[in-house]
Order: sequence, then C-alpha cells, then structure tokens
Amino acid sequence: MPYLHEQLELKQRLKLCSIVLLLLQISHRIMLLLKS
Repeated sequence: MPYLHEQLELKQRLKLCSIVLLLLQISHRIMLLLKS
C-alpha cells in the first residue's frame, strides 16, 4: 500500500507543477500584453 500512496503523491506533485507552469505562462503573457 505505501507504494500506491507514493504513486498518488507523485501524480499530485506533477499536476501541481503543471498548474504552476501554466500560471507562470499566463502571467508572463499578461505582462507582455500590459507592456505593449
């Protein structure tokens, strides 16, 4: 069972990372839009 739990945590971390990256991209685009 611990293995399954680790797998779940890894997936959650990956999801979190992708969400953070997405937010960074969006904020970067907004900054570019504001500058121009």
